[in-house]
Amino acid sequence: MPRARRRHQSSRHRAHDELFGPTAGRSDGREGSSAGAGQEPPLEQLRDLADRADAAGRALDAIGHYARLLSADPFDVEARVALARLRERTDQPDLALALLDDGLGRLPERTELLLARARVYGQQRQHAEAEADLRQVLRLHPSHGPAYFELGLVLVRRGRAAAAAEAFSRAIAFGPESADTYTELAEALNQSGRLDDAAAALERAVALGSAQPRAYNLMGRVLDRLHRSDEATLMYRRARELAGQ
Repeated sequence: MPRARRRHQSSRHRAHDELFGPTAGRSDGREGSSAGAGQEPPLEQLRDLADRADAAGRALDAIGHYARLLSADPFDVEARVALARLRERTDQPDLALALLDDGLGRLPERTELLLARARVYGQQRQHAEAEADLRQVLRLHPSHGPAYFELGLVLVRRGRAAAAAEAFSRAIAFGPESADTYTELAEALNQSGRLDDAAAALERAVALGSAQPRAYNLMGRVLDRLHRSDEATLMYRRARELAGQ
């Protein structure tokens, strides 16, 4: 490639070049391995090391392990999604997107990869791209509850509250029921002016065990709009209690 073209590579392409390079990292040695010095452990042992490092919050160790798994098998969707999530979490969204772009180049209809990329796009406020990936998931699997949930989040951010409420309703219909989904539905309904429906959704969130201050604070706002001030005050108080204030 001519030098001028190399200088003008896109940042996404440069990020892709780093996927399996030195930035992938290695374990810091705190975890043992049955493999000898300089040898890779068996893949299932490496996956266990990666999962344990991820669960313990040791992101750099986990990144190194997952990168080695993916280098051994580029079609390992589980490792690719986990590595992309960690890259995004450690402020490397270009690397996360490059990983997922590469995976979708190999497996263009894998819903796990589309869903993961949509989440990264959403975190980067690339809402049109996120929506496109989620709608592709739903074309492939029309009853995919998590995709409807993520679509609802994107639509709220894009100011389309009524459409978001429909997406959250479909997420609930395709289950399982979740207090978080009912809370997000209530937010969309509140923004749409459907106050009674919003209050009902929040009651369901509480019945499902929500202990999130946000749910109670939102209930207070909805009740205030319904001119039920005494009840709203109780909800605001409960939100403060749950927040430890």
